[in-house]
Amino acid sequence: MYYYAGTPVLLCNIICYSITTLSTSISSSQNVFKFISEHVEPDCVIFNNYVENYDLNEKLKVLNSFILDVLSKYCDDRNEFEILKKEIDKQTFENLNSMCHTDYIIISNKNLISSEDLSISDNDNSIIKLNDNVIKILDRIDEPIKFAIISLSQIVHEICVLLENTQNKIKEHKKSFMKNLITLVLKNEISKLNKLHKILEIRTKMLFDLVLIYKK
Repeated sequence: MYYYAGTPVLLCNIICYSITTLSTSISSSQNVFKFISEHVEPDCVIFNNYVENYDLNEKLKVLNSFILDVLSKYCDDRNEFEILKKEIDKQTFENLNSMCHTDYIIISNKNLISSEDLSISDNDNSIIKLNDNVIKILDRIDEPIKFAIISLSQIVHEICVLLENTQNKIKEHKKSFMKNLITLVLKNEISKLNKLHKILEIRTKMLFDLVLIYKK
């Protein structure tokens, strides 16, 4: 097992954490999509129309599958890919159980943390203790593709957080005794959704272009 924070190991931890967080975010957002679509308040309808026009639910699922396919290209055989997939599924399952989104290693003003910013111990949940086989697979990924996956994972996470926050805002409005007097306003959420979706499109194209460049 690797416990130290050498550059390759640190980056492998970040890429693995990014992929599992992406899977966790997409999985946890499925009920949120359904919740928002069931509400008929004007701004809810507008928000949901944007979600449907962007085909956001399906787009996120396809992105998850696309990234797994990219990873499979760096595996020597099906067995290696199954080892990697098992690790990702395991971490995703644990994340869904704990829903510890705040442990996400990428979302900070620094975007990426350095080894100096990162302390590693047996009790540090921000680091995945990867086995040798998983590190060897992840270390084969070309550096630009690694960073493209990390940046794409970051924006997917931000979109899913926005969806959850919007859901919570709707719930709070429904519980309010003023709900019949004050209209639910999602103007800021709609604006942010549009902005994040544009970034998602740019980063998805960037990853796709890089995969073509480094096609094995």
